[in-house]
Amino acid sequence: MTPDGDGFKTPERPDDYLDQSPSYSDDCAFTAADLERQTNEFITAALDHYNSQDQNQAKYELVQAITSAAIFSARGFYGHVNFTAKSNLENSEEEFLFAELYYDSDSDVYIPTCIVSLQGSERVGGVRGIESAGVYYGNEIPVDPQHCYACLEEVKHPKDGTLYETSHHVGGLYGYL
Repeated sequence: MTPDGDGFKTPERPDDYLDQSPSYSDDCAFTAADLERQTNEFITAALDHYNSQDQNQAKYELVQAITSAAIFSARGFYGHVNFTAKSNLENSEEEFLFAELYYDSDSDVYIPTCIVSLQGSERVGGVRGIESAGVYYGNEIPVDPQHCYACLEEVKHPKDGTLYETSHHVGGLYGYL
């Protein structure tokens, strides 16, 4: 892993995140190959959806898959994914992207709810396992709209948490892979 200009580590290979993640081990049923397949499936759904929209002048091509998390919440099944991509526009540069996808079981497809490019200072890691990371809103279930409580720190999210839908309940009971 190499530090980028903003102090975040950019993986040299996709398994770099697995090497530092406490959720993966030799005896874990969810393997590095499973994570790679999941990550690629989320990225394909996100880019296919984005690139198929006529209003999007720039079309993106994957440069590198980074990591992902599958989230089971009361709202349904979601995926959060990070990757780098480059647009077809002249002089475009590689961009670090976050996408959230919702699984529509009726049509058996992932539907992106958010696809956003994140500059180094605009990204924040998930806070799974941390009791609280900010101000709460709501009555009985504490809600922190700026953080994801289902992802580990390795999965980077927009600092503006209102851009994505799931995992803002502090202490929420999320299932994840």
